[in-house]
Amino acid sequence: MPLESTTNSSSRQQLKILQPRYLDLTFVTPTIELFTELKDLVSSTTECLSIRYVAVRGVPNASLFLCEPLQAFKRINIYLNLPRPRRRIAGTGNDRHIVDEPDPAGERLVTNLVAAMEIADEDVQARYRIFKVDDWDVAGQVHSAPRTRLWPLHDLGDESKAPSSQLAIMDTKDTLTTGEPTGAGPSVTKTKSESWERQTNLRLLGGLINLRLESKKR
Repeated sequence: MPLESTTNSSSRQQLKILQPRYLDLTFVTPTIELFTELKDLVSSTTECLSIRYVAVRGVPNASLFLCEPLQAFKRINIYLNLPRPRRRIAGTGNDRHIVDEPDPAGERLVTNLVAAMEIADEDVQARYRIFKVDDWDVAGQVHSAPRTRLWPLHDLGDESKAPSSQLAIMDTKDTLTTGEPTGAGPSVTKTKSESWERQTNLRLLGGLINLRLESKKR
């Protein structure tokens, strides 16, 4: 649900108490004022801010996603949920065929955002991950919708192909340190003690509720 239409300034103050390490938010009408508020509330405690932008009321200027308040966050993920291309029949006679017409405003946002990233400072470039999400508006498929990585331009492995579902473990990360060497699995360092850390992301009710679970042993 969009942050700006489901919360107000008073209710968002709870974020400062929660101090989330990872924060995933959806916006329909993002503004610099909202990003400034988030900076003041959680930038000192949030390691990664994920912004899911849903284009249903026009498209903002690309510079909004590079505004000064967002630079206070250590890492920023942006997911652009743009309108689906409209289809029309082209050609005449036996040469008639269906073609897609991408939304000009959405394509302009993608082009301008990538261009802005290419000339941004290196620390800004390293901080951002940007994806375009296709077929996000298909009922029940929002979390399995394919993503196209827009930034960075170099390969990030399978980061843009993470499996997902309406009610599923979205991402699990484990690190293990033990005194016994192993031939496969996470990296291992010899010590006298055993420690591990696990982070699990859950999306419930079609993404209405996002949970991030963390467990550690030291």
